[in-house]
Amino acid sequence: MKNIICFLVLGLSFFLKPCFANMSVYPMVVDIDSSGSSIVQVSSKSDEPQFVKVDEKIIRHPGTNKEKEETLSQWESKGLIVTPQKFALASGVKRVIRLISIEPPEKETVWRVYFEGVAAPEELQAPSAKSDFKPKIGVNLVWGVLVHVAPLKPVASLKIDKASGEVVNTGTLRIPVKEIGVCNIKDSCKWYPENLTVYPDTSRKIKRINLNSSDTYKIRYFNWIDKTNQELDLPSK
Repeated sequence: MKNIICFLVLGLSFFLKPCFANMSVYPMVVDIDSSGSSIVQVSSKSDEPQFVKVDEKIIRHPGTNKEKEETLSQWESKGLIVTPQKFALASGVKRVIRLISIEPPEKETVWRVYFEGVAAPEELQAPSAKSDFKPKIGVNLVWGVLVHVAPLKPVASLKIDKASGEVVNTGTLRIPVKEIGVCNIKDSCKWYPENLTVYPDTSRKIKRINLNSSDTYKIRYFNWIDKTNQELDLPSK
């Protein structure tokens, strides 16, 4: 069968809506905390049985213009194991897929796990079906689930790089910035909404930071490990 491939990919900063769906995947964003595991549910939306394969890729330099996906070998991918890798999905059935972090990383890692409908294994295809086979135009949807894996020791730390004026994540945990506080010498801060995420070992520009002023800065962010809103000073390095 010839397929038109339509992608549903939930990225770090974008979302593409699907064309048609023969299955659904939930949730589309998964956090694996200190428990070391989480689940994704795959539900059939087809009147016929189907077969699904799973593929995971690590995201390098997330949230930057250098962002790219990379496939790791089996011995390298202990940071995220997806089971099962292939499975059959009967009509109307819901299947639970487990995501397991065997070795917590030193710093938070980001993955994308793809779910794609594929042809049945050849040994399961009836001989009569093969002989009567006629090419058809179909739609096959690939779902991309974004997965965050918590570090062994979560540390939230942002600093201002005086040379570039950018905010650098020097910790082990991603920092989703919600507000930035511009503070005077009396430590009185005026807060402004902000919406950016800084991953470990990456940097982002915040327009309200002016290195030529006497102001100091703070940020408010959501700590996804503790599930709390927190405040953080922005010292210079």
